[in-house]
Amino acid sequence: GLVALMSLYFGFSLVGSPTMQYDLRRLFVGCFLSIGVASAVAGYFHGYLQNGTDELRPFVWRTVILTLGLSSYYLWKLFAFFSFPQRFRRITDIVIFLFLLGYCYVATMIRDDFLMVAVFYVPAVVFLTLTLLIKWFSKNDARYFHGVLGLFITILAIGVQASKYDLHPEYMSHNAIYHIIQ
Repeated sequence: GLVALMSLYFGFSLVGSPTMQYDLRRLFVGCFLSIGVASAVAGYFHGYLQNGTDELRPFVWRTVILTLGLSSYYLWKLFAFFSFPQRFRRITDIVIFLFLLGYCYVATMIRDDFLMVAVFYVPAVVFLTLTLLIKWFSKNDARYFHGVLGLFITILAIGVQASKYDLHPEYMSHNAIYHIIQ
């Protein structure tokens, strides 16, 4: 719940921000809002449907997977924004959109597990982190450092989740630890 609320708050608070370039603001708004929706729906799934047989279960899980794909899409778009000159923006937009379409196809027709999400999500997080790290060193701008710090925390959380280490099998699973770190 808290990750969802914070992400939605960040997304909505950026909507009218006059201090950020329009294209960049739009990418961050999309990223935060999609993460917020994914977190809220995932919270509902894990809290009420994970071990059940409710007929909503497949639909809710698929919604989690697709909104995480949308979050990844925005992470890739942010990576391209910070990595490539504007004259390449149209081609990078097309390539990233095609990746999103491929992701959606795989998620709806072939497999909808978390490993499939990680294949699209983790590289986006890593490449964006490295890009912002390079920007931080070259421009000595604290805004890039804050981005690196946030993404580093995300990488740490992903590592804990991937380890499947549970402090307690029922009350403190690897999923719970992941969300606490996030």
